Amino acid sequence: MEPVPTDTRGRRKAVCGESYDPATDKEAIPEAPPKSAELRENLLRIASENVVFMGLDDRQMKEVVDHLAERIVKAGEVIVKQGDPGDYFYIIDSGKFEVTVNGATVNSYDGKGSFGELALYYDQPRVATVTAATDGKMWQIDRAMFRRLVLRKAHELRQEYDELISSVPILESLSPNERLVLCDALIPRLYKNGDIIIKQGEAADGMYFLEQGEVTVTVKAKDGKEEQVSTLSRGSYFGELSLLSKQPRAATVIAKGSVRTAFLHVATFERLLGKCVDVMRRNIPHYEAQIIKIFGSKESVEGLR
Repeated sequence: MEPVPTDTRGRRKAVCGESYDPATDKEAIPEAPPKSAELRENLLRIASENVVFMGLDDRQMKEVVDHLAERIVKAGEVIVKQGDPGDYFYIIDSGKFEVTVNGATVNSYDGKGSFGELALYYDQPRVATVTAATDGKMWQIDRAMFRRLVLRKAHELRQEYDELISSVPILESLSPNERLVLCDALIPRLYKNGDIIIKQGEAADGMYFLEQGEVTVTVKAKDGKEEQVSTLSRGSYFGELSLLSKQPRAATVIAKGSVRTAFLHVATFERLLGKCVDVMRRNIPHYEAQIIKIFGSKESVEGLR
């Protein structure tokens, strides 16, 4: 319903408005209202389709959806009024709603939809009036809670990534500012047991840092023989070989139990990790030695030339 900023999918979005410092906010966030798994999934789907939420990572989205509060409305009730200050975002669960601008109907909702999203980011007047045409139910969250959830989670994530980076030897040469930039560029990716994270022979789109859990690395020879070559745990990284060699993936990496990774896109790999590339290249002979020990020669494996 409202105009929205340019899509920033894949990047963490800054929240505008009043000053808020998550590092100094020690107050406990109120417990989230109880919701069924089906309701949470439906609310998550609706929220994720809104451009305003596309910059949030999975954990931020989960926090926001969990803290949506139920609101029962009656026919004729004005939910938001044109020109009034706005500080709530709404997701429609049931009921019909009419949208008017200067008294003229410009839109309507019937049992689904969302509105008021810009109120979460900007302190500006409502651009339209929304009135309940029938009794209904909605889910809402205010700007103050949204900011606390999103910014605090982003702050916690940055701290987690800084700790992770500290455990990766090849990143020791990064300056504090470079570490900060890398933290903000990393994208959380979660996997369950048996998920294939990268597959041998496929094009590379980035590299991964293993934050939690274990993964197994397997390699298939040209004759079809497949062998496990290693198991990786927290602080390890993988996927960099293809970025360095400009070749398809040389191995398959599979989640062993629940796994959480920090993904770095190929477009930012060399820009952020240029000074670490030489260290990564020095590790290639060790990897090739493992392949030769198992398969006899690296020429036997697709992707190693």
